Amino acid sequence: MPRSKSKGRSRAVTLALVGLAVLGAIVLLAATAAGGYYWLQREFQAPGPAPAPVRIQVEPGASVRAVLNQLAGQGAVRNSREVQLYLRVHGRRPRIQAGMYEIPARASPAQIIELFEQGRVVLEQLTVTEGSTFADFRRALEHHAAVTHTLHGQSDAQVMAALGHAGEHPEGRFFPDTYRFAAKTTDLEILALAYDSMQRLIEAAWRQREPGLPIERPYQALILASMVEKETGLAPERPRIAGVFVSRLRKGM
Repeated sequence: MPRSKSKGRSRAVTLALVGLAVLGAIVLLAATAAGGYYWLQREFQAPGPAPAPVRIQVEPGASVRAVLNQLAGQGAVRNSREVQLYLRVHGRRPRIQAGMYEIPARASPAQIIELFEQGRVVLEQLTVTEGSTFADFRRALEHHAAVTHTLHGQSDAQVMAALGHAGEHPEGRFFPDTYRFAAKTTDLEILALAYDSMQRLIEAAWRQREPGLPIERPYQALILASMVEKETGLAPERPRIAGVFVSRLRKGM
């Protein structure tokens, strides 16, 4: 009987020690996990390694992993796997929009992901000055490196048809302005934007026209405005010149 009691006591001590060991391991694992979690959090918010802005072209359909690896290769993030792990732990699946991005110097992974999610792509620009012809506009598009060229070799009539305005003369139908656009925007898309801008301007002016003018359509008003512009570039003189043309139209001249 005494021997049996000794064995029972020994078994209890062993179980207690095992329990303490397991508990210690659990505590250690929990502490390690918590430490790892906060370390990932800190790294995700920490300034990045790039001393200067970095440009990256994100292709349509590119995965988060591929983009992060590309950023690591260009020195914009320290470790792409750490960023991927952070996103996985937090259940985040950022939707990265295609385009050219400029990563600011020292940008943190958090700032970079936000940049991608918001689609803040680099915007190129093209300026069409007042008095430019349609040929000038097309030439500027053809010479712009960031524009995707789809209209090379097509006639003006073919371009107007591609815009959905077959039979229209192109002169005066495109608003002169500075256009900002993402790289790889097509020439047709920029022309469509300029056409729509001019249409809105013409329609607004047509609604505000003086009653009794001898013109029947908005495009006739545009032609008249172009004639006035050719006669004088001075704003104070335009009403007088326009009055002369209107008087001639009323007389059938």
